[in-house]
Formats: sequence, structure tokens, C-alpha cells
Amino acid sequence: VHLISGESTFSVCLIDAPAPINDECISAIPLPVSSTSICLSPYAGTSLYGTESMTGCGGNADDDVWYKFVATANSHSIDVTPSNGYDAAVELFSGSCGSLVSMKCSDMAGSGGDEIIHIGGFIIGNTII
Repeated sequence: VHLISGESTFSVCLIDAPAPINDECISAIPLPVSSTSICLSPYAGTSLYGTESMTGCGGNADDDVWYKFVATANSHSIDVTPSNGYDAAVELFSGSCGSLVSMKCSDMAGSGGDEIIHIGGFIIGNTII
């Protein structure tokens, strides 16, 4: 640790910063699909201490995290509501980890705005990452 501060006082703290459990594709967290058109139970996630596992389709993928769901209809909407000041980018894939095929990317909302993807063409029962 190399600190250069001039003539000033400061504090230093070193913490264990474990990556989230879904930091890699293989550990994608399964998300339930709402049975209504309203999301009644959003999943609270974090990308804090996440690491880049692949280049992203938009934004800066230096802290990407992974989720997956099983298609229950031919089309779904995915809505990511970030905390204030966070600029989320969302990409959907078919296939499996190591051989992913990008289906759609959204990085339109800007800092603090919801990223929403509406996409069709799913095969019911297929897993989407």
C-alpha cells in the first residue's frame, strides 16, 4: 500500500471484500418469474465488490453479476431498478456459460434510471441468463 498525502493526517482501513456469490455466470442466481404483469417481490441484488467476468454490451462491466430465469411465456419484461446514481446495463443471453449468445442489451436509462427490456421469442422451459 503506497500512500502519498503530503503533510496531512488520514485513516486507513483494510477490509475483506468478498465478491457476490453470483459474480460469475456459473453461479447465476435463479429469479422467479411473476405470475402477474406486476412484480410483487423484486429481488434485492448487489454488484458491490463484483469483478468483470466478460466484456459488457454497454456501460462498464467491471462489476458484473449474473442471474437466470426459466421462460414461462414466449415474451418477458425485465426491469432493473438501480439505487440512486447507479447506471445499470442489462444483457440477456441464451445458451450456457462458456457458450453464451447475446439476445438483447439495454443501457439506455442513464444514472439512476430503470433499465427495462421487453423481449419475445422465448421457448417456454428454456433457461435465460
